[in-house]
Amino acid sequence: MTQDPVPAGERAPTLRATLLLLGGLALLKILIHVVAIQEYGYFRDELYYLASTRHLDFGYVDHPPFSIYLLAAHTAVFGNSLIALRALPILAGAAMVLLSGLICRELGGGLFAQGLAALAIVVAPVVLGTQHFYSMNAFDQLFWALSVYLLCISLKSGKTHFWLLLGVALGLGLFNKISVLWLGLGLSAGLLFSAHRSWLRTRWPWIAAGIAFVVFLPYVGWQLVHGFPTLDFMSNAAQYKMMRISVVEFFSNQMLAVNPVASPLYLAGIVGLLVVRDMRKWRILGTVFAVVVVVLLASGTSKTYYLAAAYPLLAAPGAYAIEKLLSRKLWRALGLAYGLVMLASGILFAPLAIPLLPPDRYSDYVASLG
Repeated sequence: MTQDPVPAGERAPTLRATLLLLGGLALLKILIHVVAIQEYGYFRDELYYLASTRHLDFGYVDHPPFSIYLLAAHTAVFGNSLIALRALPILAGAAMVLLSGLICRELGGGLFAQGLAALAIVVAPVVLGTQHFYSMNAFDQLFWALSVYLLCISLKSGKTHFWLLLGVALGLGLFNKISVLWLGLGLSAGLLFSAHRSWLRTRWPWIAAGIAFVVFLPYVGWQLVHGFPTLDFMSNAAQYKMMRISVVEFFSNQMLAVNPVASPLYLAGIVGLLVVRDMRKWRILGTVFAVVVVVLLASGTSKTYYLAAAYPLLAAPGAYAIEKLLSRKLWRALGLAYGLVMLASGILFAPLAIPLLPPDRYSDYVASLG
């Protein structure tokens, strides 16, 4: 990986320092989950996933099979206790925290920005909630973060073998949840409408797409054999299960989902990608995010957590933009204070996302927050 020039008087953070910082934040996220693992017992979806492991196939009506194969292998070794069951989504969440900071590092962010990007994922209630129980969503968020990280390395270093790894990541992501198609659409648009479009004249993005398709192919074959039942499932869900939401509701829900205190970070990511000169080469991340938002808005019935997988696309550039703005010591102190307030808000909102409190105390806590 190549590194951007370091401003005079500043030292580039070592990889060891980066991993220590991000590893500490990932460990913090794990500890938050561990405290709440057994408070309420199994979540209903987890019983469905466990039952599915007894009927292994190349597909299921409501999702591809990756999460089922993984769970079957995991429970064969570690059993199906609540702790064993939730270890995988919790570790996936910790890896997402780590990758968010590493994405920021690839953008050129220092330790402050890397930590802020990772912290934004730690304190996001919707991420905390979806990674607390076993489902395909925790791994979906991980595959998105991994794919974005590999994309950034590929574009920055010019090393073509990372496109091969990106193809594998996208393929496994699709084999876990078909919403990775949104990411693929965003990446295509991002390459086409950015300074990186020259890559489309090479064979590497196309090879990556081919690898992803080959990995995804068994699920496509299962759909063909069974008459595409997932399309009926999605149509019925949209018609009878999911509620329509307005554009205003969509964005207000996202502000709560990312944590209201952290929402300025995501806004900084949007603004930074548009106006900060050093960030123009990463505008592709904003394009990908915008495409995903348009797709979700067009559906009219998207759930709040659907966008959570795309949060690193803005968290990393947002943290980098804030670090660029807070270059002087006084402003950097304000930035540190913002990080501490963000952490405090994450602790405040955590009981709303995962069962940290027993039911009676939870009701009182919610009432006290209004």
